[in-house]
Amino acid sequence: MSHRTDYQLKDVLKYNKDGSVDARQTRYNHLTKFIAHMQSERGYASHWNLNKLGKKEIHRYVRDLKDKGLEHRTIENNLGAIRWLATKLNREHLIPSNRDCGLKKREFSTDNKAVRLTPGHLASMDGRMQLVNRLKAEFGLREKESLKFDHRYATQSVGKIKLKDNWCKNGRPRSIEVVNDRQVQLLQEVAEFQKAHAGQHFKKTDTYSMIPDVKQMKFNAYRKQVQDVSKEIGIKGHSFRHQWAQDRFKQLSGLDCPIADGPKYSELDQEQQNKWDAAAGIVNQELGHGKDRLDTTATYIGARE
Repeated sequence: MSHRTDYQLKDVLKYNKDGSVDARQTRYNHLTKFIAHMQSERGYASHWNLNKLGKKEIHRYVRDLKDKGLEHRTIENNLGAIRWLATKLNREHLIPSNRDCGLKKREFSTDNKAVRLTPGHLASMDGRMQLVNRLKAEFGLREKESLKFDHRYATQSVGKIKLKDNWCKNGRPRSIEVVNDRQVQLLQEVAEFQKAHAGQHFKKTDTYSMIPDVKQMKFNAYRKQVQDVSKEIGIKGHSFRHQWAQDRFKQLSGLDCPIADGPKYSELDQEQQNKWDAAAGIVNQELGHGKDRLDTTATYIGARE
Protein backbone atom coordinates (compact mmCIF):
# COMPACT_ATOMS: atom_id res chain seq x y z
CA MET A 1 0.00 0.00 0.00
CA SER A 2 1.32 3.42 -0.94
CA HIS A 3 2.44 6.03 1.53
CA ARG A 4 -0.39 8.41 0.62
CA THR A 5 -3.19 5.85 0.83
CA ASP A 6 -1.75 4.33 3.97
CA TYR A 7 -1.55 7.79 5.52
CA GLN A 8 -5.19 8.50 4.63
CA LEU A 9 -6.39 5.25 6.16
CA LYS A 10 -4.35 5.60 9.34
CA ASP A 11 -5.54 9.18 9.71
CA VAL A 12 -9.18 8.04 9.60
CA LEU A 13 -8.49 5.24 12.07
CA LYS A 14 -6.57 7.55 14.39
CA TYR A 15 -9.57 9.81 14.95
CA ASN A 16 -12.29 7.14 14.83
CA LYS A 17 -11.55 4.47 17.42
CA ASP A 18 -14.91 2.73 17.34
CA GLY A 19 -15.11 -0.65 19.09
CA SER A 20 -12.64 -2.79 20.97
CA VAL A 21 -8.95 -3.20 20.16
CA ASP A 22 -9.69 -6.53 18.47
CA ALA A 23 -12.51 -5.02 16.40
CA ARG A 24 -10.31 -2.13 15.28
CA GLN A 25 -7.53 -4.51 14.25
CA THR A 26 -9.96 -6.68 12.27
CA ARG A 27 -11.33 -3.59 10.55
CA TYR A 28 -7.82 -2.42 9.66
CA ASN A 29 -6.97 -5.85 8.25
CA HIS A 30 -10.08 -5.86 6.03
CA LEU A 31 -9.39 -2.34 4.76
CA THR A 32 -5.70 -2.86 4.00
CA LYS A 33 -6.59 -6.06 2.16
CA PHE A 34 -9.19 -4.15 0.11
CA ILE A 35 -6.81 -1.33 -0.79
CA ALA A 36 -3.96 -3.69 -1.66
CA HIS A 37 -6.29 -5.70 -3.90
CA MET A 38 -7.53 -2.64 -5.78
CA GLN A 39 -3.96 -1.45 -6.37
CA SER A 40 -2.43 -4.80 -7.33
CA GLU A 41 -5.35 -6.54 -9.04
CA ARG A 42 -7.39 -3.66 -10.43
CA GLY A 43 -4.63 -1.29 -11.46
CA TYR A 44 -5.49 1.56 -9.10
CA ALA A 45 -2.72 4.10 -8.64
CA SER A 46 -0.22 3.64 -5.84
CA HIS A 47 -1.37 7.02 -4.54
CA TRP A 48 -5.09 6.20 -4.86
CA ASN A 49 -7.24 8.79 -3.08
CA LEU A 50 -9.70 7.12 -0.68
CA ASN A 51 -11.98 10.14 -0.95
CA LYS A 52 -12.93 8.82 -4.40
CA LEU A 53 -14.25 5.54 -2.99
CA GLY A 54 -17.61 4.68 -4.54
CA LYS A 55 -19.96 2.20 -6.17
CA LYS A 56 -17.58 1.22 -8.97
CA GLU A 57 -14.84 0.09 -6.57
CA ILE A 58 -17.24 -1.95 -4.45
CA HIS A 59 -18.77 -3.81 -7.39
CA ARG A 60 -15.32 -4.63 -8.75
CA TYR A 61 -14.08 -5.87 -5.39
CA VAL A 62 -17.15 -8.03 -4.78
CA ARG A 63 -16.90 -9.52 -8.26
CA ASP A 64 -13.27 -10.47 -7.66
CA LEU A 65 -14.02 -12.04 -4.27
CA LYS A 66 -16.84 -14.08 -5.80
CA ASP A 67 -14.50 -15.26 -8.56
CA LYS A 68 -12.11 -16.46 -5.87
CA GLY A 69 -14.90 -18.60 -4.40
CA LEU A 70 -15.40 -16.71 -1.13
CA GLU A 71 -18.65 -17.33 0.72
CA HIS A 72 -21.20 -14.53 0.61
CA ARG A 73 -21.07 -14.18 4.39
CA THR A 74 -17.29 -13.64 4.23
CA ILE A 75 -17.73 -10.99 1.55
CA GLU A 76 -20.36 -9.25 3.69
CA ASN A 77 -17.84 -9.06 6.56
CA ASN A 78 -15.33 -7.40 4.25
CA LEU A 79 -17.94 -4.91 3.06
CA GLY A 80 -18.82 -4.05 6.65
CA ALA A 81 -15.37 -2.55 7.18
CA ILE A 82 -15.55 -0.67 3.85
CA ARG A 83 -18.96 0.77 4.76
CA TRP A 84 -17.52 1.93 8.06
CA LEU A 85 -14.73 3.73 6.18
CA ALA A 86 -17.20 5.26 3.72
CA THR A 87 -19.21 6.64 6.64
CA LYS A 88 -16.14 8.37 8.04
CA LEU A 89 -15.41 9.84 4.59
CA ASN A 90 -19.05 11.00 4.17
CA ARG A 91 -19.44 8.68 1.17
CA GLU A 92 -21.75 6.07 2.67
CA HIS A 93 -24.52 7.08 0.26
CA LEU A 94 -22.31 5.87 -2.61
CA ILE A 95 -21.85 2.33 -1.28
CA PRO A 96 -24.24 -0.26 -2.76
CA SER A 97 -26.24 -2.60 -0.55
CA ASN A 98 -25.51 -6.31 -0.25
CA ARG A 99 -28.48 -7.01 -2.48
CA ASP A 100 -27.23 -4.56 -5.11
CA CYS A 101 -23.91 -6.41 -5.03
CA GLY A 102 -25.69 -9.68 -5.77
CA LEU A 103 -25.09 -11.18 -2.34
CA LYS A 104 -27.64 -13.71 -1.21
CA LYS A 105 -29.86 -12.96 1.73
CA ARG A 106 -28.51 -14.79 4.73
CA GLU A 107 -30.40 -17.99 5.46
CA PHE A 108 -30.98 -19.09 9.04
CA SER A 109 -31.63 -22.48 10.51
CA THR A 110 -35.08 -23.05 11.97
CA ASP A 111 -33.71 -25.65 14.42
CA ASN A 112 -34.07 -24.81 18.08
CA LYS A 113 -30.52 -24.81 19.48
CA ALA A 114 -31.50 -23.90 23.03
CA VAL A 115 -30.15 -25.96 25.94
CA ARG A 116 -30.96 -25.27 29.57
CA LEU A 117 -28.04 -25.41 32.01
CA THR A 118 -28.51 -28.31 34.44
CA PRO A 119 -26.78 -29.60 37.59
CA GLY A 120 -25.49 -32.41 35.39
CA HIS A 121 -23.57 -29.94 33.26
CA LEU A 122 -22.16 -28.17 36.31
CA ALA A 123 -21.01 -31.41 37.94
CA SER A 124 -18.27 -31.73 35.30
CA MET A 125 -16.82 -28.27 36.02
CA ASP A 126 -14.77 -26.66 38.75
CA GLY A 127 -16.19 -23.68 40.66
CA ARG A 128 -14.74 -21.04 38.37
CA MET A 129 -16.02 -22.69 35.20
CA GLN A 130 -19.44 -23.17 36.79
CA LEU A 131 -19.70 -19.41 37.31
CA VAL A 132 -18.62 -18.75 33.72
CA ASN A 133 -21.37 -20.98 32.37
CA ARG A 134 -23.96 -19.68 34.79
CA LEU A 135 -23.23 -16.15 33.53
CA LYS A 136 -23.91 -17.40 30.00
CA ALA A 137 -27.15 -19.06 31.06
CA GLU A 138 -28.54 -16.34 33.34
CA PHE A 139 -27.69 -13.29 31.21
CA GLY A 140 -27.32 -14.66 27.67
CA LEU A 141 -23.65 -13.73 27.54
CA ARG A 142 -21.24 -14.79 24.84
CA GLU A 143 -18.26 -16.81 26.01
CA LYS A 144 -15.83 -13.89 25.77
CA GLU A 145 -18.21 -11.67 27.72
CA SER A 146 -18.54 -14.19 30.55
CA LEU A 147 -14.77 -14.80 30.70
CA LYS A 148 -13.97 -11.08 30.86
CA PHE A 149 -16.83 -10.29 33.24
CA ASP A 150 -15.75 -7.88 35.97
CA HIS A 151 -18.37 -7.69 38.70
CA ARG A 152 -17.20 -4.30 39.94
CA TYR A 153 -17.66 -2.71 36.53
CA ALA A 154 -20.80 -4.61 35.56
CA THR A 155 -22.86 -3.76 38.65
CA GLN A 156 -22.32 -0.01 38.82
CA SER A 157 -26.01 0.64 38.07
CA VAL A 158 -28.92 -0.71 40.08
CA GLY A 159 -31.15 -3.25 38.37
CA LYS A 160 -28.93 -4.05 35.40
CA ILE A 161 -25.47 -5.20 34.40
CA LYS A 162 -23.24 -3.22 32.07
CA LEU A 163 -20.95 -4.94 29.60
CA LYS A 164 -17.78 -3.14 28.57
CA ASP A 165 -17.04 -2.54 24.88
CA ASN A 166 -13.89 -4.67 24.84
CA TRP A 167 -15.81 -7.66 26.21
CA CYS A 168 -18.42 -7.51 23.45
CA LYS A 169 -18.54 -8.50 19.79
CA ASN A 170 -17.79 -5.60 17.45
CA GLY A 171 -17.06 -3.42 20.47
CA ARG A 172 -20.74 -2.72 21.18
CA PRO A 173 -21.24 -2.12 24.93
CA ARG A 174 -24.70 -2.86 26.29
CA SER A 175 -26.82 -3.30 29.39
CA ILE A 176 -28.95 -6.26 30.44
CA GLU A 177 -31.75 -5.98 32.97
CA VAL A 178 -31.58 -8.02 36.18
CA VAL A 179 -35.03 -9.59 36.51
CA ASN A 180 -34.91 -12.45 39.02
CA ASP A 181 -33.40 -13.65 42.28
CA ARG A 182 -31.21 -16.26 40.56
CA GLN A 183 -29.36 -13.50 38.75
CA VAL A 184 -28.94 -11.49 41.95
CA GLN A 185 -27.56 -14.56 43.74
CA LEU A 186 -25.18 -15.32 40.88
CA LEU A 187 -23.82 -11.78 40.83
CA GLN A 188 -23.16 -11.99 44.55
CA GLU A 189 -21.30 -15.29 44.10
CA VAL A 190 -19.21 -13.85 41.27
CA ALA A 191 -18.36 -10.81 43.41
CA GLU A 192 -17.23 -13.01 46.30
CA PHE A 193 -15.26 -15.31 44.00
CA GLN A 194 -13.42 -12.50 42.24
CA LYS A 195 -12.61 -10.75 45.49
CA ALA A 196 -11.34 -13.99 47.06
CA HIS A 197 -9.19 -14.88 44.05
CA ALA A 198 -7.77 -11.45 43.31
CA GLY A 199 -4.64 -12.18 45.32
CA GLN A 200 -1.81 -9.77 45.97
CA HIS A 201 -1.21 -9.00 42.30
CA PHE A 202 -4.23 -6.73 41.99
CA LYS A 203 -4.36 -3.05 42.81
CA LYS A 204 -7.63 -1.29 43.49
CA THR A 205 -7.70 0.08 39.95
CA ASP A 206 -7.02 -3.24 38.24
CA THR A 207 -9.81 -5.06 36.48
CA TYR A 208 -11.08 -8.44 37.55
CA SER A 209 -12.20 -11.23 35.22
CA MET A 210 -13.07 -14.92 35.35
CA ILE A 211 -9.70 -15.87 33.85
CA PRO A 212 -7.51 -17.58 36.47
CA ASP A 213 -4.46 -15.62 37.61
CA VAL A 214 -5.12 -12.86 35.10
CA LYS A 215 -1.51 -11.69 35.20
CA GLN A 216 -0.24 -15.17 34.29
CA MET A 217 -2.78 -16.87 32.01
CA LYS A 218 -3.81 -15.47 28.66
CA PHE A 219 -7.47 -15.19 27.64
CA ASN A 220 -7.19 -17.66 24.75
CA ALA A 221 -5.57 -20.34 26.92
CA TYR A 222 -8.39 -20.38 29.44
CA ARG A 223 -11.01 -20.04 26.72
CA LYS A 224 -9.69 -23.26 25.17
CA GLN A 225 -9.97 -25.01 28.53
CA VAL A 226 -13.60 -23.94 28.80
CA GLN A 227 -14.33 -25.04 25.23
CA ASP A 228 -12.65 -28.43 25.76
CA VAL A 229 -14.80 -29.16 28.81
CA SER A 230 -17.92 -27.93 26.99
CA LYS A 231 -17.20 -30.26 24.09
CA GLU A 232 -16.72 -33.24 26.41
CA ILE A 233 -20.14 -32.79 28.01
CA GLY A 234 -21.96 -31.89 24.79
CA ILE A 235 -22.43 -28.13 25.20
CA LYS A 236 -22.45 -26.54 21.75
CA GLY A 237 -21.90 -22.91 20.80
CA HIS A 238 -24.46 -20.43 22.11
CA SER A 239 -26.91 -23.06 23.37
CA PHE A 240 -27.36 -21.46 26.82
CA ARG A 241 -27.62 -18.04 25.16
CA HIS A 242 -30.40 -19.36 22.91
CA GLN A 243 -32.29 -20.62 25.96
CA TRP A 244 -31.87 -17.30 27.74
CA ALA A 245 -33.25 -15.42 24.70
CA GLN A 246 -36.34 -17.62 24.59
CA ASP A 247 -36.97 -17.27 28.33
CA ARG A 248 -36.46 -13.51 28.16
CA PHE A 249 -38.81 -13.19 25.19
CA LYS A 250 -41.56 -15.06 27.06
CA GLN A 251 -40.99 -13.03 30.21
CA LEU A 252 -41.39 -9.79 28.23
CA SER A 253 -44.22 -10.77 25.90
CA GLY A 254 -46.10 -13.50 27.75
CA LEU A 255 -45.74 -15.63 24.60
CA ASP A 256 -43.77 -18.71 23.70
CA CYS A 257 -41.49 -17.84 20.79
CA PRO A 258 -42.07 -19.43 17.38
CA ILE A 259 -38.86 -21.46 17.38
CA ALA A 260 -39.99 -23.09 20.65
CA ASP A 261 -43.38 -24.11 19.18
CA GLY A 262 -45.07 -20.84 20.04
CA PRO A 263 -47.64 -19.20 17.74
CA LYS A 264 -46.61 -17.60 14.48
CA TYR A 265 -46.61 -13.82 14.36
CA SER A 266 -49.37 -13.89 11.72
CA GLU A 267 -51.60 -15.85 14.11
CA LEU A 268 -51.50 -13.17 16.80
CA ASP A 269 -53.98 -10.32 17.29
CA GLN A 270 -52.79 -6.71 17.12
CA GLU A 271 -52.14 -6.37 20.85
CA GLN A 272 -50.10 -9.57 20.90
CA GLN A 273 -48.14 -8.48 17.82
CA ASN A 274 -47.28 -5.23 19.56
CA LYS A 275 -46.00 -7.19 22.57
CA TRP A 276 -44.07 -9.51 20.22
CA ASP A 277 -42.39 -6.56 18.49
CA ALA A 278 -41.46 -4.85 21.75
CA ALA A 279 -40.09 -8.05 23.29
CA ALA A 280 -38.08 -8.97 20.19
CA GLY A 281 -36.54 -5.49 20.15
CA ILE A 282 -35.42 -5.75 23.78
CA VAL A 283 -34.05 -9.27 23.30
CA ASN A 284 -32.16 -8.07 20.22
CA GLN A 285 -30.59 -5.22 22.19
CA GLU A 286 -29.74 -7.36 25.21
CA LEU A 287 -28.17 -10.04 23.00
CA GLY A 288 -25.95 -7.30 21.55
CA HIS A 289 -26.85 -7.96 17.93
CA GLY A 290 -26.80 -4.32 16.94
CA LYS A 291 -29.58 -2.00 15.85
CA ASP A 292 -32.20 -3.48 13.52
CA ARG A 293 -30.54 -6.92 13.43
CA LEU A 294 -33.71 -8.87 14.10
CA ASP A 295 -32.69 -11.18 11.27
CA THR A 296 -29.93 -12.51 13.51
CA THR A 297 -32.15 -12.58 16.59
CA ALA A 298 -34.62 -14.70 14.61
CA THR A 299 -32.22 -17.65 14.92
CA TYR A 300 -32.79 -17.45 18.69
CA ILE A 301 -36.52 -16.82 18.96
CA GLY A 302 -37.93 -17.52 15.49
CA ALA A 303 -38.83 -15.38 12.51
CA ARG A 304 -41.52 -12.70 12.39
CA GLU A 305 -43.85 -14.24 9.83
